[in-house]
Amino acid sequence: MNSGEIGKKEPTDIGIWASPKHALLQLDEAVKTRMNHEAAESASARRTQIAHDNRAKAAAFQELAASGWDRTPIPPASFGRALGDAIPKNANIFNDSISSSAMVNAGIAHRTDLNVMGARGGAIGWGIGATMGMKLADPDNPTIGIVGDGSAMMTVQGFWTAVNYDIPVTYVICNNAQYRILKVNMNVYHELNDLPPPDVYNAMDFPTPFDFKAQAEAYGGVGIRVTQADDIKPAIEAAVASGKPACVDVILDGSV
Repeated sequence: MNSGEIGKKEPTDIGIWASPKHALLQLDEAVKTRMNHEAAESASARRTQIAHDNRAKAAAFQELAASGWDRTPIPPASFGRALGDAIPKNANIFNDSISSSAMVNAGIAHRTDLNVMGARGGAIGWGIGATMGMKLADPDNPTIGIVGDGSAMMTVQGFWTAVNYDIPVTYVICNNAQYRILKVNMNVYHELNDLPPPDVYNAMDFPTPFDFKAQAEAYGGVGIRVTQADDIKPAIEAAVASGKPACVDVILDGSV
């Protein structure tokens, strides 16, 4: 890690160069020793409210996921819920799903056994390589990269690397046949400027959708295509059990 990156993108009063897990534990202890009774009571009330809000959000997510479970293409919420049930215990997850990441995070939120890393967005395309890096760092546990189709196509040749060097990762591709994140951003920009949503999203769709199943097989790996939410869990289980570099190509609804 380059300490010069601290505060580069966001205003920073105190920059900490450390492992987030260990640094937060130490900060928690340091703050507790400086809190008076009133501050402790206020913190307790905030924790209670946050827990209540999180339960409400989780319930709303489950309802949304269930309402679209049988639809095709698969809605992102149903995809996220299926992932939460499908990912094996103690897996490493790299989340490069971009515009599907909110639903992915909601779906795996209850899985405290997982080691999750991810990309915020902006520069995309590094999920393929980052997933291999996680596997090499922890070869004894399954490693799954959840990657948007637009991000995956930028570095899809990395799947050859996984096959060539026998790195048994599983990629789950969020295949909505578009740069959906650009459409979402376009809507936000219009809203910020008091404009109606655009009628046309120029050059943001993939008229010829990517067939990641075929690409995985062409490189010598395992390819599986999924079009129903019920099939996500068995597909991921089969991919991981293969012991080979594998790709689960999930066809998602890209509506904005």
